[in-house]
Amino acid sequence: MKRIITIALALCMIFCAVGCTARDTTPETNPATDPTEPAAPAVNAGQLKPGAYTGSAAFSEGDFSMSWVFTVNFLEDGTFTLVNDAAEEKAAGTWMLTDTCYTMTCADDRSCTFTVQEDGTLEIAGALPYGSATIEADKVGGIILTYAGEAAAAGGEDDGEADAEASADAALTAGTYTASYTKESAMAGTVVYEYTAEIGADGTFSYSVSFDMGGTVYDGSAASGTYTAENGVFTFTDSEGNITEGAVTADNTLVISLMASQMAKEPYEVTFVPAA
Repeated sequence: MKRIITIALALCMIFCAVGCTARDTTPETNPATDPTEPAAPAVNAGQLKPGAYTGSAAFSEGDFSMSWVFTVNFLEDGTFTLVNDAAEEKAAGTWMLTDTCYTMTCADDRSCTFTVQEDGTLEIAGALPYGSATIEADKVGGIILTYAGEAAAAGGEDDGEADAEASADAALTAGTYTASYTKESAMAGTVVYEYTAEIGADGTFSYSVSFDMGGTVYDGSAASGTYTAENGVFTFTDSEGNITEGAVTADNTLVISLMASQMAKEPYEVTFVPAA
């Protein structure tokens, strides 16, 4: 009898050891790092309007921080290009409506989806291909693209030249002209740069910029010099000898790229029209 009891106790101890071992070797999960099932694609609340959409993102962790400002050009032929704020191409491919959302497919077969919101903005789901890397939407608090106007066609003019076709018959009347440029910034939010230019009958040209940031109005860039307007090409030579070309696209309509502030990395293309 004692032998049977001893065997039974031994078997019980073996089963307990196996059970403890199974529990101890079960891997723990970390919701911050472990992959999860991807969320179901959201549903479009509208239809994509081809054009240029601007966006920004920022990431910070400890002493490391990084930010991006970019534009995605969705063309009517179903292609797209993604460029940074220095006009460097970071992705290109095709876009199309897929079920309840839209899909961007890059030339290297990477893809991401997005949905059109009620206000016309685009919300990126998952990760946005950006150069050889990606921008994870959930890591940067979401990626929203805002419509900024007509898309720039591939192979357009560079170096500050106007994209719009100049009209050789158009003319500029001396007077005060205004223009504006809206920029989405990761740090400052939406900033509207207000340009004011004076076109003189004596061939002089000057401009200045102001912008509101956080409720405070700041002075931006300013320059003065002379200009010529021949065959639809507007050439501005500032007091330091720098030359900037633009285009007279219609009577009293000037398209030109001018610096907005010392913080800007490149000039913004704006359209000047007579001040109201």
